[in-house]
Amino acid sequence: TKEIYETQLLIIQKLGIATEYKDNDTGFHIARMSNYCKLLAITCELLDEEVESIYNASPMHDIGKIGISDSVLLNLVN
Repeated sequence: TKEIYETQLLIIQKLGIATEYKDNDTGFHIARMSNYCKLLAITCELLDEEVESIYNASPMHDIGKIGISDSVLLNLVN
C-alpha cells in the first residue's frame, strides 16, 4: 500500500512538473495554490492525513492546460 501511495504521489508530482513547461508562471501558480490549499485545510481543522492529501492533489487543478494550445491559453489570436 505504501509503495502504491508513493507511486501515485510521484505521478502527481511529475504531471505538475509537466504543466510547468508551459511557462514559469504556471509553475509558481501551482506552488502557490498548493500552499493555499494546505493552509485552508489546516484552517478548516482537517485531519493531518486530509491536509496532506489536499496538498498533494492540488497541483492537478491545472492539468488540463497540457492539452490546450498556447494560443488559446495566452489569448494569442492570429
